Amino acid sequence: MSNSDLFGNKVAETSSPAKKSKTVNNMETIKTVIDRAWSERPYVLVGPTGQPHRVSDDGTVKPCIYWEADAIHQLIQQKVLVVGGRRSYQTRHGVKSGQSVLVPKSTRDMLSRWKSLKPLSSNGNTTRRSA
Repeated sequence: MSNSDLFGNKVAETSSPAKKSKTVNNMETIKTVIDRAWSERPYVLVGPTGQPHRVSDDGTVKPCIYWEADAIHQLIQQKVLVVGGRRSYQTRHGVKSGQSVLVPKSTRDMLSRWKSLKPLSSNGNTTRRSA
């Protein structure tokens, strides 16, 4: 990488690019994240980087663990979850600006359908009546 712009002018070194989140393929993880987003203690995106946090019982927000954060970003990109309005949240480092993570009705309906599904038996056979 060069420390000059297109016209040859010197530029200051920028910070490293943000870490790209990993794709989450585990349906149980996805269901858990959507269920938590729809709970009494939802998710918020805090700061300019949109770091996922979860509202705790005392009203402060605490950072999510990595697999949860990856799933939240993936679901927002896929428009399964949407980002709401901006407000102030109390973190362990003081008051910071953040945006709420909202669960649209279509996602709530999808989650309800998923919860009503019955898993296949462990040997892969389904219970069907013979004709």
